[in-house]
Amino acid sequence: MRPLSYTIVILFMLSIISGCTDDDKSVETIILSQDNIILHEDYYYLSDKFMINDPFQFLITIKAHEWPQDYKIEVIVLKDDEYDDFIAGRSVQILWYEDFLTEGPHEWETEEFDGNDGYYVIVDNSDSWVEDTDWDGNDDILIFDIEIVLKSN
Repeated sequence: MRPLSYTIVILFMLSIISGCTDDDKSVETIILSQDNIILHEDYYYLSDKFMINDPFQFLITIKAHEWPQDYKIEVIVLKDDEYDDFIAGRSVQILWYEDFLTEGPHEWETEEFDGNDGYYVIVDNSDSWVEDTDWDGNDDILIFDIEIVLKSN
């Protein structure tokens, strides 16, 4: 009888321990994956609009294949209405911002956003957002791959 009691106690403790480690039930879904995007100086890349209803994070990976590294490239997340304000020439509240200067892979995890809105991801090689280019008559071209993963609970 005693070995059975020990077995029951051990099984009970294992179920408690396994339950404690399974709290993170987040789901990760690739929502954008594009390769070999050519981005000329004085232009920016605009993702599709992502309509997201629940709290979430973006996991953004950019692999810069070719980049002269003369100035920083910006990666920006905006809500739908903020992009509309930008197009209309009004001031804009950037939701999330990072930048990079070198070739190679760059990975970021944004903070959690509320959802219930449309969202854009922008890769900027222009003077339109925060950093300015070094326009010197030479077209500094960025060639990159991008992957955006939606992480939600």
